[in-house]
Amino acid sequence: MNFQKTLENPAAVCYTEGAANENGCLKGEPMNRQQNSAKITALYERLSRDDELQGPSNSIKNQQSMLEGYARKNGFGRIVHYTDDGISGTRFDRPGFVKMMDDIEAGKVGIVLCKDTSRLGRDYLRVGMFMETLRQKDVRLIALGDN
Repeated sequence: MNFQKTLENPAAVCYTEGAANENGCLKGEPMNRQQNSAKITALYERLSRDDELQGPSNSIKNQQSMLEGYARKNGFGRIVHYTDDGISGTRFDRPGFVKMMDDIEAGKVGIVLCKDTSRLGRDYLRVGMFMETLRQKDVRLIALGDN
């Protein structure tokens, strides 16, 4: 697992599994609103198919860009990427997902952003249990494609 701060966005820390760009994640500008908030905004990206490109797949890059854009537009700070590239959504032992869950259980996360709930997993019962954990921990889930 690769733990790095982005060079251009010191407020964003990336936890990525598999290949990443030269900084470990998507480059971005520092967030301005909620910059000093104690809670992390978790951006979760997952792609299950193998990709022939060196580095994250285009789909992962697109998810990162979409989620960072949404976070920036809505003033969410302390961005942390949790990325699982090339790992099936039927597995819930994915390194990025496990690290995100550890941070949620530790009370470090205030918001989870994902492209849609299918990125969280393909077992809808387990995804429902994850959503219940978020509710119990008072963590907001925003799945952009699911409104």
